[in-house]
Amino acid sequence: MEKLSFKIEGMHCMGCALGLEEEIEKLDFVNKVEVIFDTKTMILEVDSEKYDYNKVSETVEKLGFKIVK
Repeated sequence: MEKLSFKIEGMHCMGCALGLEEEIEKLDFVNKVEVIFDTKTMILEVDSEKYDYNKVSETVEKLGFKIVK
């Protein structure tokens, strides 16, 4: 298990954060997700062996947001 944190750009409301949480939760390697709208942060607990950054990034971008590096 690994804990990761990402800054997310493009969220405008709590609905954005909740929608992002719902979609990221569907990824098979994600055990827990929390999107904090106030700080524009997404925190993931993932299965380290299955983790795929590209799938996370694609899901975020599909919803119109961006991971800030």
